[in-house]
Formats: sequence, structure tokens, C-alpha cells
Amino acid sequence: MPPDPEAPPPIALVGGVAGVNRVLDADGNARYLGEISNSGAVVACSVNLSINSYDALGNLLNNPGNPQLSAGYVFGESFRFSAFTTQGYDNCISPGKRASFDIRNDFALNRVVSIAVAIPCADPDLYEGCIAGDQPFAPPSADLVVEGAIIEGVTDDGRM
Repeated sequence: MPPDPEAPPPIALVGGVAGVNRVLDADGNARYLGEISNSGAVVACSVNLSINSYDALGNLLNNPGNPQLSAGYVFGESFRFSAFTTQGYDNCISPGKRASFDIRNDFALNRVVSIAVAIPCADPDLYEGCIAGDQPFAPPSADLVVEGAIIEGVTDDGRM
């Protein structure tokens, strides 16, 4: 009898690799925007992702010596004080919710031919499959209300 198929991971890239929007920053460098979803049954915290970029010859464009680029934490719908340290925040995504990401790079967008996305967990000793096994916190539901105009702009260094 064949083994049962494994369930898909509860944290997934919305739209797959095609769902990653590739845009130019102010310097013409690659910037990736997109969303991930939590289809699990519990809150997911400390979720991050990385995107490796490749040129036409299959060469890695990312600088492995600079971990600040090509990887980032997602912006979940809630923040909380971490249960593991009072000094930090965990960025959490509730079941059935989505979170966004914005990853900047230091190479030209026109050099990118393909990308590979990985969604590892921040700490495999605490989290399995990017889901907290014994999550002590459930974020409350709340509507975000913004008063006044929202103005978008780009600074000289490419930040929104």
C-alpha cells in the first residue's frame, strides 16, 4: 500500500512564483513584492522568506555575504510581544489570513531571468513548518482605520 501523501505546507506563496511582483527601485535594482498565506489551524509567527535570483547563465545574483538583502520577514496582520523575550516583537499571521513582503536587492532588475522562493522558519527549535506548536497568543480581530490622506513616495535610496 502506498504511503499517504503529505499535506501541503500551511504557509504558502500566494500565486506561486508567478505571484511575486518584480519592480524597479529608485536605483533600477530588483525589488520583490508579494503575499504569503497561512492555511494552517494555528497562528504563524516569525515567518520569513528568501528569494534567490538568477541570470541567463544560471548564476546566482544575490550576494551571500549580505544577508540583509534578498530575505525578509513578512508583514502580518498583527504584532505581539514575543512570548520568548520581552524585548522583541513577533510578526504573526492568523489562520486563513495573508501577509505581505517587500524584499530589496542590490542588482539590476533587467539581469533577473528566474527566481526561487524559500519560506524557512526563523527558529526550527521553536517552530515547525513556520507554525508555533504551542502558540500562547491569539491576535485579536480589529479593523484598521486610517484617517486622512495616504501619500506614497520613494526616497533617494529606494525606500517607500
